[in-house]
Amino acid sequence: MASDQAVAEVVAALQALYTGTDPQAKQRANLWLLEFQKTPQSWTTADRILNSGDTALEAKIFAAQTLRHKITYDLGELDTTAQLSLRDSLLNLLYNFRTGPKVIATQLCLSLAGLAVQVAEWTDVIPQMMQLYGTNPESVGCLMEFLAVLPEEANRERRSTMDPQAYDDRCEALLSRNAATVVDTLTRFMQSPELGAGAREAILQCLRSWLNAGEISTGMLQGSPLMSVAFDSLRDPDLFEAAVDVTCTLVYDSKEADDVSALLASDIFPQLRAAHRYMRETWDQEDPELVRGFCRLFTEACESYIGILVRQLENYGELLEALLECMTFPDLDIVPMTFTFWAQLTDRMQESVPVDRRAGLEPVFERLVGVILEHLRYPPEPSDWTAEQQDQFRAFRHDIGDVLKDCVVVLGTERALARPYAVLAEHVPAATSNTTAATPGPNDWQIIEAALFSLRAMGRTVDPESNGVLGAIMGLLPRLPTHPKIRYAATLVIGRYTLWTRRHPDVIAFQLGFICDGFAVPEVAAASAMALRFLCQDCAPWLAPYLPQLHGLYATGLPSLHAKDVREITEAVAHVLAALPAGQVLPGLQPFCEPSLVRLAALAERGAGLSPTELTDLTDALERVTTFLTVTGEEGCVDEVQSLVAQVWPVVEKAVAAHVAYAPLGEVAARFFTCCTGPYGGSFVSQVPALARLLVECFQRSQLSCYLWVAKKLTVRYARPGDLIPTLLRLLGDLVPTFFAVVEARGCVEIPDVVEEFACLVAASLKEFPTRVYEAPWFGQLVGALLPLFAVGEPYALTALFRVFLTLLDTARANHQTPVVHRSEELAHRNLTPTAVTQLVAALRAHGATLTGIMVSGIAEGLDVLFIPDASLLVGDLVEVLPNEAAGWLADRIAAFPDSAYPPAAKQKFAEGLAHVVQHRAWDTLPRRLRDFSAVYRRRNRLGNAPAADS
Repeated sequence: MASDQAVAEVVAALQALYTGTDPQAKQRANLWLLEFQKTPQSWTTADRILNSGDTALEAKIFAAQTLRHKITYDLGELDTTAQLSLRDSLLNLLYNFRTGPKVIATQLCLSLAGLAVQVAEWTDVIPQMMQLYGTNPESVGCLMEFLAVLPEEANRERRSTMDPQAYDDRCEALLSRNAATVVDTLTRFMQSPELGAGAREAILQCLRSWLNAGEISTGMLQGSPLMSVAFDSLRDPDLFEAAVDVTCTLVYDSKEADDVSALLASDIFPQLRAAHRYMRETWDQEDPELVRGFCRLFTEACESYIGILVRQLENYGELLEALLECMTFPDLDIVPMTFTFWAQLTDRMQESVPVDRRAGLEPVFERLVGVILEHLRYPPEPSDWTAEQQDQFRAFRHDIGDVLKDCVVVLGTERALARPYAVLAEHVPAATSNTTAATPGPNDWQIIEAALFSLRAMGRTVDPESNGVLGAIMGLLPRLPTHPKIRYAATLVIGRYTLWTRRHPDVIAFQLGFICDGFAVPEVAAASAMALRFLCQDCAPWLAPYLPQLHGLYATGLPSLHAKDVREITEAVAHVLAALPAGQVLPGLQPFCEPSLVRLAALAERGAGLSPTELTDLTDALERVTTFLTVTGEEGCVDEVQSLVAQVWPVVEKAVAAHVAYAPLGEVAARFFTCCTGPYGGSFVSQVPALARLLVECFQRSQLSCYLWVAKKLTVRYARPGDLIPTLLRLLGDLVPTFFAVVEARGCVEIPDVVEEFACLVAASLKEFPTRVYEAPWFGQLVGALLPLFAVGEPYALTALFRVFLTLLDTARANHQTPVVHRSEELAHRNLTPTAVTQLVAALRAHGATLTGIMVSGIAEGLDVLFIPDASLLVGDLVEVLPNEAAGWLADRIAAFPDSAYPPAAKQKFAEGLAHVVQHRAWDTLPRRLRDFSAVYRRRNRLGNAPAADS
């Protein structure tokens, strides 16, 4: 029997945790309690606390949680006799707590369910539980909760290290053979008038649990009163939520029935029709929770029976009717749950629906467009919205725009656009009938803006060849009211339909003027910049005559605009210039570019003595020049414009050298460098050594990641045919000591972007010239110095680091000894010299123990679950390359975990599995074993984010 001292220690720790004021004492108490749960004596102490009549509630809750934890992870500490004794104690405790507190009863049910799955000697689990708890109405809730959690606990055990065959046999005996009994029991209890709402809710939850587990199927309930009772529970306010859960599950499960059509016709559809009638009866209550529940049910039904719906619309069209009715409810949290169904129906109609069936469904999509137009409207007073509400509305409109695209796919351009056009045609004249005022009425602007937004959303799937409704819509644009939101939406419509405009150049004059006038309206300027970019990009051949107008805008309008809008306008103009005839591009470019070039040269010449405003001017000037050069180069004007690149290069070199630590300038300069090595790369070859030296100098002085990004781009661009590999290898070699000096000074956690870009540079070098890297005298030091960087934590940086080490290991596997499988054939034929392979393997041998320790610690608790597969693969590859050494490193690291965190029996089992891997060269099985280790370790130590173990 547990001592009074042990109970007192637990109670004291709980008091310190829940009522103490010292944070450090609370943390110590929490750690002590977690460790206590792993001790053998916690079995008896927890039992003593639960059987005590005068112990505080917090202590009883903790004791119940402790027993569940012990059963989950430490049941092997008890022999069979003790396990059955524990069962009996838990059964008595559950009876004692049958009326509450519920939190304790729940933990006891979970504990009993865990025992039932693991203890094969408990042979009459469900009959015994029914006998003990199924005869008294006040204990039926406990029985239902136990039955509900039993399949869930069985599924959890499947993910543990329980022997798969033993697990399958136990589930067969415990669940499958008792499914019919459970159905009968649930039916009997659900029809009992003695049970209250709480017990009936537990029955519904139990049914749902067994359906989710696959032990009960909807087909088993065909003709059963239980199905009717489940649907009828939708009419009980106390059971509505649970009834929605279980009926959705019934519908979802039914699609797997052998004869789903018969099941739908005879049992489920009549129930769904009744639910639809009840929804209409309660509609006037305007209860969002009711509508949300019905929308869930009808969405599930439409998704589950989508094939039957398409084939037999005349029989089951009411399901679509019900879904559309749900969508009309003015709650933006309800409508999105239908989006997946509309996408699925659209795909189905594209794939296999005959023309006659398609025609029957098209009116549904026309109604859908109308429903969406209603939801797209701003409220009467949008200024009353909070910032969060505005963000939610923007996100909703973005998502529902995908449904509008589906409508275009199904209906075609003309029919899809007809509804928003009708809205515009009705409201635009009304809004502009007074020629002295172009301001819409109090409600008109929301209606017009919503229709325009829908046109923008549909634009990506609209046929630009269309000239019916779309032409009429474009004809309405000049008559639109001047409300800022209407003008904003109309401007973006113009930007979306520029491929149509390209085929109708007669509207360019109006559209260009409409866009340019928008720059004078602060709320519209950003839309105007975006629309101008699209118009100039898609209609460039028609815009040469408008260059004087664009030059006027560019010369006078930029100072009042945001930097992003200036970039958009610059890119827009560059597209027009790139479309000029040969010989005219450079002369056309000079009037636009010359002011920026002059400003850039003047500021660069002054060196380091620039004010903050001048530094901003310098950066903006370089960005505009870079945009012009990039767009014209990418569109085939390299020969004509490369002289300008040569003119700008020394100016940029001087500016960057003078202001190397100014991050905004560094970012823009990096884009200029990649422009030089991208479209103008052929003529830039002679400058590559100079650029490499500049990058090393800039990184040494600034520690900015953008220079490493350029170094990677340079490596990828000029590694082949190979003439510049010595320069590129020197570039990497010169950056290595600087990079690690930066890491030592600042810590990798503080500079994840620098770590990421450096790792990407190393990975690119390993891909492009691996032999030269492996043979470099600093290669071994590089490998060792990279290892501590796994502490960076940031996902992108970690991804890049794993790419480096997986490349190293994959290369070693493909070239060292005789691999079982070449996971990357690309790395097996890179002409590695014997010296390179030797150097690679030597580096892995020298740093393998450290690498193994870092990876195993991360697999256990340090890494995000997303990186566990990569870490497991990395360790598996290392063991394959160095079987004897790496297996020893791995075994030692696993053994080093405290026994309380990973019990000796589990360590022994892992060691035996590792020995099997090495003996039978079963390398591909080791990553799975490591993932299983991670799952067990994290669940046992409650670390969260635990991966699912492989079964």
